[in-house]
Amino acid sequence: MSELQTQHYVEQTISPNKQFDQRLSSRISTQPQSPTKSRRQPNDKRLRQDLESGSCNYLLRPEFSLSKLQWLSLTKITDQIYSSSSLSENGDPQLLAISDEYIAVVTSKCYALLFSFQQVLLLKVKWANITPSTRITALALSIDSTYLAMGNSDGAINLYDLKKADPIITITPTTAHELQFDGSHHHIAHLKGSAIRFISFIGSRHTGFVSSDDTGVTIFHNGGRSLIGYSCRSKIVFGRYDLANIMTGKVNYSNTVLDFHLLPIGSKKSLADEMSLISMITPHSMVVLSLNSELKTHIKMKKPKISDQSLGMSGCVSWFPATVGDFGRHENSPMLAYAWSNILGVLEIKAENNTNQEGEQTAILNVTSKK
Repeated sequence: MSELQTQHYVEQTISPNKQFDQRLSSRISTQPQSPTKSRRQPNDKRLRQDLESGSCNYLLRPEFSLSKLQWLSLTKITDQIYSSSSLSENGDPQLLAISDEYIAVVTSKCYALLFSFQQVLLLKVKWANITPSTRITALALSIDSTYLAMGNSDGAINLYDLKKADPIITITPTTAHELQFDGSHHHIAHLKGSAIRFISFIGSRHTGFVSSDDTGVTIFHNGGRSLIGYSCRSKIVFGRYDLANIMTGKVNYSNTVLDFHLLPIGSKKSLADEMSLISMITPHSMVVLSLNSELKTHIKMKKPKISDQSLGMSGCVSWFPATVGDFGRHENSPMLAYAWSNILGVLEIKAENNTNQEGEQTAILNVTSKK
């Protein structure tokens, strides 16, 4: 038995679910410091005075360092996944995903290897009954590291409860035949042969997630559990099936999603969290949608004409969640950064309740450009 297999059977642990208010706590931050090694803390009164006066230079001194970033060298994981036994059994490493419990590595033979931050292999998940040419092209871990979602190059998606061997939800791709002959009665899924490029869980949910494929079709999967087991209802939230190109075997990449992110949960509860905001950027536009209560487009921006076309087609988006400010004195609203080639923009997002003419409350976004 190989080293990887031995570790898999010896150590399979699942951490308990974290409470909502513990979502930004880590094992390191919650460990008590030794009294003999505790760092000197700045005087609170002096610190407030300096913050108000704008003079905080003394915080730059080593004894007043408020945070420290340390890179973790993953030499043990590297040695394991590139060992001859692992390459033979699991295949080459393809993808990487991180949560607060796991470092997940997907291989070319459709295994997901879940390592601890001590670089010990804890779990090994196999996508069974898959053709040799199919590859896993997207993966995500839930916020509490207990569920795993994976999409493959054929357009299928599996959702795993990591305490179980088999997927609890499988979403099979739809086909061109269904689209042509079944009309609106076909099941909503990604088109067969369209590789899943992005997948992400919604907030703290386990069975709610969003996925996007090569053609730009983005789907919200709303799963749940009943007396008869798990089920999932899906809905297209962005893009559309291009039947004309599908029938000729062509792929239109003009609406491909270049980057895709859901607003993560921050250290401060925010109305924006309840809206399940998702940002996407394509070669031509950047949009922000809400998925909860109602599907709505809140922001749509076109790519500026001044972008440098010689740099090629590129785009990315990134969220900074709502947080509590220094010493709890103020709150920071969510921020969204986006970029096309040489163009960079930052938006501050504030969610507010608005009452319409029928007396119903709906959430709206107030957007302020920061750059």
